[in-house]
Amino acid sequence: MEIIEKESRKVYQVDFKKTTGEESLACPECSPTRKDKKSKCFGWNHDIGAGRCNHCELVFYVKKENPTKIEEKKYVLPKANLTQLSEKTLKWFNDRGISQTTLMRFKISEGLEWMPQDEKEMNTVQFGYYINDQLINVKYRTGNKHFKLVKDAKLVFYNLDSLVDKDTCTIVEGEIDCLSMYEAGIYSCISVPNGASKSSKLEYLDNCWQYFEDKKTIIIATDSDGVGVELRDELARRLGRERCKIMPYPEGCKDSNDVLVKHGANVLKKHWEDSYDFPMEGVKTLMDFDEKINDLFINGYPSGKKTGFAEFDKYITWASGQVTVVTGIPNSGKSEFTDQILVKMAMQGEKVGMFSAENQPEEYHFAKLAEKFVGKSFSAENSFFRMSTEELMKAKEFVLDHFFFVELKEENLTVDAMIDKIKELVLRKGINFFMIDPWNYLEHNMGNKSETQYIGESLTKFCNCAKRYKVHIIIVAHPTKIQKDRDTGKYKVATLYDIAGSANWFNKVDNGLSVYVDRETQIVEIHIQKIRFKWIGKLGMCQFKWDYYTGRYKELNDNTPEPVIEEPKKITTNSTVDWNNPTNDIVF
Repeated sequence: MEIIEKESRKVYQVDFKKTTGEESLACPECSPTRKDKKSKCFGWNHDIGAGRCNHCELVFYVKKENPTKIEEKKYVLPKANLTQLSEKTLKWFNDRGISQTTLMRFKISEGLEWMPQDEKEMNTVQFGYYINDQLINVKYRTGNKHFKLVKDAKLVFYNLDSLVDKDTCTIVEGEIDCLSMYEAGIYSCISVPNGASKSSKLEYLDNCWQYFEDKKTIIIATDSDGVGVELRDELARRLGRERCKIMPYPEGCKDSNDVLVKHGANVLKKHWEDSYDFPMEGVKTLMDFDEKINDLFINGYPSGKKTGFAEFDKYITWASGQVTVVTGIPNSGKSEFTDQILVKMAMQGEKVGMFSAENQPEEYHFAKLAEKFVGKSFSAENSFFRMSTEELMKAKEFVLDHFFFVELKEENLTVDAMIDKIKELVLRKGINFFMIDPWNYLEHNMGNKSETQYIGESLTKFCNCAKRYKVHIIIVAHPTKIQKDRDTGKYKVATLYDIAGSANWFNKVDNGLSVYVDRETQIVEIHIQKIRFKWIGKLGMCQFKWDYYTGRYKELNDNTPEPVIEEPKKITTNSTVDWNNPTNDIVF
């Protein structure tokens, strides 16, 4: 077996007699140079893969293989089922206004399938999902309205091929609605695969966003209930409200199939033709937000997402459509704390775009994010509390799913280019947060404008972008005025007014934080200096401790015990290693 000495990283080949438990043998490092070459001064524990020499006091670990690489996701391809529909199933579709011609066009089939909800095989109607006429996925539906898709198959829209070379498309909430549109002569129509599930982050849109790039008009005809409206609004956010329309329903109808059954294909087509634009931005009447007024009155003001820091969450929550600026004197941890917030958000399912020029190259930035996610050190420097390869793999999967790193060419680091990238990430990845770190890395070509005017206009652009695409934008900005307190000799807490540019940093943004570190106590202070809306938070200060090895922040009044990391105990001449608290295994 190959083992590694901790300090020198030197590799040794050792012939062990056991595979489990503890074993004593000659030290691979010092024994060859000693008179008593056979002295069993080296103790090894096979169960945790570590050992120590009582003579030279060197510590050794198992040499492990390199961490597993993240591979591109591989999807299962289901087998086609061409079973013809029974008379009973044909009648079921006919009662819903769907003809046999349409069923043949969409290759609808039926057959037995194991359904987990019923815990048995059930007869199912089967809807095939195709891309370029290749079967990609299958939706199974039982008579009692239980559904499932093929495990590990690619999630895409239903009837996706109908969008090719069309400049208009319609999106509905179910396969039956899609077939109903076809009955009405609306052929470029697709359905979401899993309804209006709140837990869904529109993975199916992530997998086929390219199909929408050339669309001039997108008519959204999701169900008229609450979750259907939420799905409609999220689709419009991702695809761009300016090219989306809302399809109205007759009174008493909640979806396209309802209209077809109750009123016929002509009425369905007429309501489709009457689809109207989303409300104009900046021009509204009370009727445009009357329902939201009622909801606000009944349910109260909505708060933003919380980080999980009990005290900090009393001062600020994180809502969509806002801009927050983070400042602080140099080396106070502005980027570290912002990363901590974004990891907390990502752990709740949010997706994050990051332009982080000071965290380059990206693999170094990944290491920081991984430490905050796992809660253990990435570096071999802290080998007694280092993340394992399994934890590293989990961190890779987490970052892959939730973080997207932006790298723009130097000549294109403008405010407008950054906003274009935010729009693209909303469409392609569905991001909810975007970080710019730091502001001064952007190319600021002010032309004939004053700095105050330029900063004001730039922040207005970001505020409008945040509201339009419901993204929370966080900008890390350095102060230029760094002053010391005459009485204490310490640097003062930076304010938003100290940031290079103008008072617009305070006036324009929704929220403002300042990060400050007391160099004597190493206590980190987060000063909440601007909160636009009282239901989002309040002004104040919260104190944290920062862990050098993991990069994690912990509130000062958080009494949760820190993990106890013990050094391996020394070995006596006649004993093996006593490992009460196993180390975290790997040194490369």
